[in-house]
Amino acid sequence: MAGQATKPSADALKEEGNALFAKKDYEAAIRKYTEALKLDENNAVLHANRSACSFNRKRYQDAMTDARRATEIDPSYSKEWSRAAAAHAALGDEHASAMCWKKALDALPTANLSAAEQSQKDLYEAKLRIMQKNLRKPVESAQPKTATALPSFTDAPSWVRAKTMISEMLASGTQSSAFVIADCEWANDLPINEMIETRSYKAWVAAGPEYVKVEALKLLESQGWDVTRPALAITVRSWILKGIVAGCFHDSQGTGIEFLDRALEILRWGQEEWTDVPKDTRGAIFDLSYVLGVKSLYLILWLMACKKDSDMFPEETLLEKAEALIKESDDVPYDNETNSIGFDLTYRRYPRGRAYCMIGWYHDVASEIDPEGGKSEASILEHHLRAGEAYLQAANEYAIDDIYHLWYMNAGLQQFWRCGAPLCVTMPMMKMVREHLPNVKKIWEHDQMTKTGRTGFELTMKMEKQYREGLDNGTLTIDQAPIPDEYVLDEIAVPEWTEDMVASIMKLL
Repeated sequence: MAGQATKPSADALKEEGNALFAKKDYEAAIRKYTEALKLDENNAVLHANRSACSFNRKRYQDAMTDARRATEIDPSYSKEWSRAAAAHAALGDEHASAMCWKKALDALPTANLSAAEQSQKDLYEAKLRIMQKNLRKPVESAQPKTATALPSFTDAPSWVRAKTMISEMLASGTQSSAFVIADCEWANDLPINEMIETRSYKAWVAAGPEYVKVEALKLLESQGWDVTRPALAITVRSWILKGIVAGCFHDSQGTGIEFLDRALEILRWGQEEWTDVPKDTRGAIFDLSYVLGVKSLYLILWLMACKKDSDMFPEETLLEKAEALIKESDDVPYDNETNSIGFDLTYRRYPRGRAYCMIGWYHDVASEIDPEGGKSEASILEHHLRAGEAYLQAANEYAIDDIYHLWYMNAGLQQFWRCGAPLCVTMPMMKMVREHLPNVKKIWEHDQMTKTGRTGFELTMKMEKQYREGLDNGTLTIDQAPIPDEYVLDEIAVPEWTEDMVASIMKLL
């Protein structure tokens, strides 16, 4: 029809994508290649180009998915086998990476190689040797070894102690960390469970989010929610577990963040795509409570990564994400009749506790004295105050018999000491540490955090006793602010707290 705009062809869209790729505008290039693929789904070059964009964006799951799709269409596509290998390596799957490097080599000519092909061959062989060497290394399990018998309850690990206390806590209605602690044996069953569930429920655990979005809509249209719901749930949960294993057990936080990023992308997409679909139909993974749980795990990995490379994983981003989580958590519904104690702790309070902890850590780091004098005394003291306040709020979100409750209470106390908090603030906190420690030990006595924090807990109880004696004999008043020697800030005059400062903290105690 005259005047009607001509739709661009797949080739034209590819050229537009190539131009954007050359400018390093990878997101815009991805959109062009995606449009082109809608017109030419089986074009290996389009998948390869989109894979290159994703790889440059460090979206390794998407890069791997497109690279593998390109090699399905064209098994001789050596370059895409190599990109798939690199993406698998970035995701911590050395076995799959080695297999793809071998495929990349097999796809090259066997004779009369050009200079470029010889260079590729040398590179692929070197990468394959690295992967094979890594695979031959002995692997020590990151999980505690299963004991055939426990000598006594006092020597039992936390998850065993917690199991014995569940009935008592349910009967009393007490909010306890026993409801949320996990048996360490879950990790031992992870690989076999993932394999069985993936095969049984048509999950896409090895794909990237863009592929999953397309396939999920196709599956929903052809087979409905009863098939699509478990496929999505298993895909997302698999990514979450892989992220935690990579970040916490294999010390690869970048890979862990990549997996959690992909999971959160699908969760956000699903919330928007099926906003009017009932919760029971679309599945629990799209509930805000579930999303906040994933985001709180994301914070943990970001913190770990930030401590190693704050340029790539900035402290400011951690602060922003933590503050956003706390704001979102206000919208999580809670019904005493339908939600268990464990639900409230796991999906509302503990994610908030983690977020407040991150805010506390941010201000703690920001309070460090700049040797070049770039920070004012007032700024340093303000950061200590904000850190103490956030740690105290974190402690309040945890069950009082949880080691994190005790740990953050003590951390907040230490920050308040540094900025000159009076005894009317610090004495109640010291009392809580002393009173709650025995209950914490019932479950967490052999936990590493308990062992690490022992010196700090002992100092707190020592100072409480000393200050209590001073208050009793009149050498101290409740408005004074004695500071243990370990927490005195050198060359900084600590001002007296105002009534408003005291009042704002006392509201949290």
